[in-house]
Amino acid sequence: MSPIQKLGSMNAEHERYIFFQECITSLNSAWCIVDAISISENHKTVTWAAYRMAFIEYAKPFRKSWGVHVKSHTLPPPEISPEFKALHDRIMNLRDKVLAHSDIADKDAKLYFGNVEGKPLPLIASDTQVVLPPLKEFRRLIELSLDELYSQLPALEGQLSDTP
Repeated sequence: MSPIQKLGSMNAEHERYIFFQECITSLNSAWCIVDAISISENHKTVTWAAYRMAFIEYAKPFRKSWGVHVKSHTLPPPEISPEFKALHDRIMNLRDKVLAHSDIADKDAKLYFGNVEGKPLPLIASDTQVVLPPLKEFRRLIELSLDELYSQLPALEGQLSDTP
């Protein structure tokens, strides 16, 4: 018999394990992006885009992932110091309101009307400057989150069964 064999029919337990592995993959992806940025001399626009993507990858495990056997999967926030918990919350807020969406309320946008040579000229003024957390702090948060997941992995693997 082959050392690798497909387990029986997919079940909720298997789905939870796949979700958990996907979380590890997303956090590792965020870490790789941050690592590449830290040694990169690329154009600032490319670096900015990559850094934003790292935040989105980081946030994936902590937002709903729809399943088949389990309605939705979500990791709880990592158990970390209050300082890093605040950073985690800030990143989740950035993801929800700025990076993955464009919430007008958070931009404090105002519409002004002007007139140039008899033609209307609308002008939008808003708070569009996004201040992203420092690279070193974000990298450490990712590492702490990964450490926590890797410590849970053996127990999760020990619970896997071949029963549907």
